[in-house]
Amino acid sequence: MRDDTTRDDTARDGTVRDGTTRDDTVRNDTVRNDTTARVTRDVATFGEYEFALGGTVPELRVAYETYGEYDGDNAVLLCQPLTTSAHVARPYPDADTPPVVPAAADTDPWWNDVVGPGKAVDTEQYYVICANAPGSCYGTTGPASTDPRTGEPYGPDFPDTRMVDWTDTQRRLLDHLGVARLHAVIGGSIGGVNVLDWARRVPQRVERVVPIAATPRLRAQALALDGLARRAITADPDWNGGDYYDGPSPDHGLMLARQLGLIRYLSRDSFDQKFGVAPAEVRTDEHAAGTSDTGDGTETSDTGDDAETSPTDSDTPENTDLDARCPFPLGPFADGGTYRAVESFLDYQADTFVDRFDANSYLSLVRALDEFDLATRHHEDGDPTTASRPASRPYDSDAAALAGFDGEALVLSFTGDWYYPVERSEAITAAFHEAGVPVVHRVVESAYGHDAFLAESHLFASTLRAFLNEGVSGPTESPRGSSPRSTEVS
Repeated sequence: MRDDTTRDDTARDGTVRDGTTRDDTVRNDTVRNDTTARVTRDVATFGEYEFALGGTVPELRVAYETYGEYDGDNAVLLCQPLTTSAHVARPYPDADTPPVVPAAADTDPWWNDVVGPGKAVDTEQYYVICANAPGSCYGTTGPASTDPRTGEPYGPDFPDTRMVDWTDTQRRLLDHLGVARLHAVIGGSIGGVNVLDWARRVPQRVERVVPIAATPRLRAQALALDGLARRAITADPDWNGGDYYDGPSPDHGLMLARQLGLIRYLSRDSFDQKFGVAPAEVRTDEHAAGTSDTGDGTETSDTGDDAETSPTDSDTPENTDLDARCPFPLGPFADGGTYRAVESFLDYQADTFVDRFDANSYLSLVRALDEFDLATRHHEDGDPTTASRPASRPYDSDAAALAGFDGEALVLSFTGDWYYPVERSEAITAAFHEAGVPVVHRVVESAYGHDAFLAESHLFASTLRAFLNEGVSGPTESPRGSSPRSTEVS
């Protein structure tokens, strides 16, 4: 993995804004035609950066994309899901059109059915920004990036990151882009947690927030699963203490971590409906890929927090001749038992995941989520510009953490989400209400699971659009398929 990604030579722009420097090898790719709003893909380079826990990097690079035109008060920040990039939507609605703006590391857009001209987050109306998180491997500085001091990847020496670092790097990017105040901050899953951190730490810069399938903190079961994922990676024979960039990567452990993630992102009913107990050799193409129609004619896979392109065949993973040292081999078991469609789906997704993601980055991002607690202070007096160590004294409550936010909130949750269940969003809603924040909570009826915010966004798109346009007075009707438990508090 590397910090920057391959770009074509179109629209090369070396402009430096607000005193921020850019490496000349980084191209500012900008495209516009009659059918889409302006799309920009770039990397902003800042100087030395100190993370919340005190670790530093001599240079911080932040990969980002923007869509639309900024008019001074129409900026919308999108917070990425766990292992996605800043590439939110296609620059052209025609899927057959070769992209002028290539995706970070060839990743697919993760919210193409939500963001774009005429869509829920309308890029003809809003200036949409998405930044890749610190610690990732899609352009923003992370463990796989080269440390300028050594000429080698940071690897295990990359500083520990927390959610406050995600928010702070986004804030720095907004300063770089000249955006003083956000019309809205939107995100799902870990991106929804990022949204909550904005409401807690930088409330004066946000008018509306939309945490989707989020949680004020992880509970024991989720922490246990993340702990198993970490153990899978660090138990891999090729882990080498995280310093593996000159040799084989800990792919086997990362594959298992990925499979654990996939299981939590789908509901029990969704697994039954898509795969049942069918053997792998007789499954349909849909079972092979676990695909779902996103509502705009495209297909995305049921791959927790990624929406990556699905395979088109029902073969087992190509990489069936894995290293004999692998503690978690893919493919049919040697005991001759039935190799089922659901196992093949997990194997395929794990096999393709390791081709695009870095194990150290996975650990860094997951740890930022695990350590988040809405009611924990991370900077004295809530000042995001200070780099003091996290204070030991928490807020009195989640409501106290949100007391500084004077905007409006839309909270979305899904009935089939057992990972961040509806009760977690109810707790968020109650905290906003207690803090005096006008809030609407919509519970969407969906058997899909946690990743419904990616795969079934058509169920809540009209609600999101109405909230962006009109605030809490906008979503007067429940989204399609919503539960009668939907609540409105103002």
